[in-house]
Amino acid sequence: MHALAECQCRFFLQNDPGLVEPLINQLQEMLRCLPLSDESERLRVGIAVKHAVLNGLYHGNLELPDELEDVYSDEGTKLVRERLEDPAFSRRTLVVEAHLTPMAAQFRIQHEGRGFKRSQFPTDFDVTRSSAQLVRGWILMHSIMDEVQLSADGRTQTLIKRAAAQSDLVVDDDDQ
Repeated sequence: MHALAECQCRFFLQNDPGLVEPLINQLQEMLRCLPLSDESERLRVGIAVKHAVLNGLYHGNLELPDELEDVYSDEGTKLVRERLEDPAFSRRTLVVEAHLTPMAAQFRIQHEGRGFKRSQFPTDFDVTRSSAQLVRGWILMHSIMDEVQLSADGRTQTLIKRAAAQSDLVVDDDDQ
């Protein structure tokens, strides 16, 4: 992957939470072409993208309430199961696009739900102000990525991570 010059890919995901982890694993492997400060940074980028995908799935396509604290709670699990059985929600698709070069990685996550509103997200990124999973994920994305954008219709999240400056790179003995 260190020899990769450019890669563009697009995934069309059904509303299946079981598809998220394999997708993130694939994207993290592809991230090896992007020189980051160290291995932990590559993992952090994967976590940020995972939160964007989960937000698109749960709060976008399945339209779970914004204030839901934990989609894995009994209440959240029940609501997810109901939405996955309802054709109005279950037939929606999540589109994940990745464009990677040695200079930057850009991820676009687009859902078919009603769209996020900018007012749903804090501007001060104080994680203590909300226990809602949607907001915590948004704050996490901003803390890891160089840029996070939300489209005007609220259906597309774009995350950008740039290569580390040469002075920030950690030399791994295995790479020598």
